Amino acid sequence: MAAEQGFLVHPSRFLTLWTAYGGMPGHWERFATHDDWRSLREFAAWDDDGEWRANFIETEQRYLDHNPEDRYDNRAFVELAEAHREALLHLANGPGRGCALKEFPNVLRRKADPTLKESLKILAKHLELVEENHDFHGHNSRWRMADNNTRFQISVLRKRQAGTTRLRRKKVGSKVVKRLETHEGPALERLTAGWLDARPEEVDLAEHGVWLPDGKLADIDALAIVGLEEDWTLVLASCKRSAANHEPVRQRRQFEEFMAATGDSEEVLEIRRMPRRLLLVSPSFPADKRAECGDHGFECFGIRDMARAINLDLDRKAQSEDRHLRTRAHSGFGGDRDRS
Repeated sequence: MAAEQGFLVHPSRFLTLWTAYGGMPGHWERFATHDDWRSLREFAAWDDDGEWRANFIETEQRYLDHNPEDRYDNRAFVELAEAHREALLHLANGPGRGCALKEFPNVLRRKADPTLKESLKILAKHLELVEENHDFHGHNSRWRMADNNTRFQISVLRKRQAGTTRLRRKKVGSKVVKRLETHEGPALERLTAGWLDARPEEVDLAEHGVWLPDGKLADIDALAIVGLEEDWTLVLASCKRSAANHEPVRQRRQFEEFMAATGDSEEVLEIRRMPRRLLLVSPSFPADKRAECGDHGFECFGIRDMARAINLDLDRKAQSEDRHLRTRAHSGFGGDRDRS
C-alpha cells in the first residue's frame, strides 16, 4: 500500500534516489517499474533506512554488472581521455563543494596537452559532468560535480577490482552506506537551488554552495533572488539531511556573518539591502521542530512541501505522481538542475 503512494511517500528515500539518479528519467522509470526494485519500492518492508540504502546500493551495482552500457565510462557512449578521467575521478571522490585549480594534486596541475583546465572545460561544456562555480563576488572559481549519477557510480559504487565476481562480492557495508549518505548533503543543496529556480515567482538567481574566497566562513547552502527587479527578495537556505540538526539561532548568526563579510561593492550592498526570507530544508520536519524554527523567523520546507510549492499534486494516484516527478526530473526539483 505504501508503495502505491509514489516516490514522495518516503522523503528521505526520495533524496537517496535523487542523489543516485539526478535528472535521468530512465533511471527513475526503471526504479518505478522493474521487478528488481520491487522490494525497495515496498517501503513498509524496510523499517531501517540504513538497511534500505544498503540494498539499494546492492541492486544498483548488480544492475550495472549486467548492463555495462549504463556505466558513466561506457566507451560506446563516450571515451574519456585519461587526463579527463583523472580530473573527473578526483572531483567525484572529493568534497561536495568542489576544488579550486590550486587544490588539485600537483600531478594533475602539471599536465599539458591537455592541461587540467582544458580537461575540466571539456568535462563541463561537452559532457556536462562537472561545472565551474564562482564565489559570491564572481572573481574566483572552483570546480564541482554536476551530474549526480556519475558521482554516485564513481564514489559510492566504485568499480570492483579485476577478478572479483558477484558471488564473491561482500555485502554492502556501513562505510559504503555512509559514502552515499555523505553525498546526500550536497545533493539536497542542489535539489533546493533547483526547486527555488522552479517556483512560480520570477527568479533572477538560484545557486547552491555559495562561498567567499577567504574560506573562513561556511558556505550558504542555497541562495536565490526572487521577484521583479523593483521588488527583489533575497532567499537564504540551510539544508540538512535531518531536521533535528537545524539550529536556528546558530544558522541566523551564520547567515548574518556571511552577508556582513561580502564586501562593499554597489552590487553587494544592493543585495544586502534586499528584504530576506530565511529557509531551513530537510527531507521532512516534525511539527514541534517546525514550530521551534518558525519562532525564530525561519520557514521550514520538507521535500513534500517543496513539491506542493511548485504545484505537484500529492493527492494523485501513484502512476500520475511518478510521471510528474520523472518528466520534471531533468529540469530542477528531482533532476539535473533539479526540479522533480
